[in-house]
Amino acid sequence: MVTHISSHFSMVNSKALEMQGITKDTRNTEDSLISREAGSMEPNGVLQELAAIPLMILAISPAKQETALKFLNAGQDMPLCYGYTTA
Repeated sequence: MVTHISSHFSMVNSKALEMQGITKDTRNTEDSLISREAGSMEPNGVLQELAAIPLMILAISPAKQETALKFLNAGQDMPLCYGYTTA
């Protein structure tokens, strides 16, 4: 998975499309866009908005709670070490 810095779209491979259940029959909604191969309904792997976000969150979320807490604490400690008290 390659995710745009905005997190509003990503590019995935065929395995990720399969994991999300995205096929040529999956329809776009007003909240999501699945880009297609030219002249076809076959997904090309470019997902936007709610088509991309759930898969991205799954991909970046730590599998273990202890790892999630480590990242949470590091995320809080970084602004604090620069003197910020609100982040």
